[in-house]
Amino acid sequence: MKTKILFIIFTIIAVFTSCNSQYEQEVLLDETQNEIKEEPNGSKKELYPSPDKWEYSKPSNPMYAALLIPEDKLPLMSTQELVEACMTYSYGPDCFCFNNYQMGIATVVCRFNGFAELKKHEDAFDKVLEYYNKRLDYIVTITDSEKISLERLSLYYNEQFIISGYLLPVDQLKNCQKLINLYHKAENLRNNYKEFGGCTSLNSLYSMKVALGLE
Repeated sequence: MKTKILFIIFTIIAVFTSCNSQYEQEVLLDETQNEIKEEPNGSKKELYPSPDKWEYSKPSNPMYAALLIPEDKLPLMSTQELVEACMTYSYGPDCFCFNNYQMGIATVVCRFNGFAELKKHEDAFDKVLEYYNKRLDYIVTITDSEKISLERLSLYYNEQFIISGYLLPVDQLKNCQKLINLYHKAENLRNNYKEFGGCTSLNSLYSMKVALGLE
């Protein structure tokens, strides 16, 4: 009996390890794209691929492939439709499964074909900001604790995508007054809306604050 129990335990561990390995192979960017930066003190720092190098690659994992937008439909979608598809992407919050949010966002972007199509639209960033603004207005109307938890997680993902540099280069974020205004709006909502722990995340807001040079 003891031997059988040990066998079951080791089997579960083996399966988990195998799944975890497959997951990493599916979602991580090719590490050969990473750059090595040598610091003044001689130490070396690995830099993840910059947003301009993030390219869509069709995922082999059926879990992600099932959510892809049909290729013949992509060119027919409006900017607003693409924004909604990308900002509500079910696996978007997976970006928080990584030690580095930027790597997480990069992985999400590279496995969903909606992002590459969205980037082709000149008004993409403005439409994303409009969408984010509407979500800020909506989240404070929610009265169900479970629902707001899901909305809040999705909102954090949206915030990290906005400041990732994928649609608007990081060095231009500080000059985007519309985004700065939205940051202050989110900050005020955080301070004034205390129900269920607040509508926005302190960590996410701090990331935005740093990206906008407001620290």
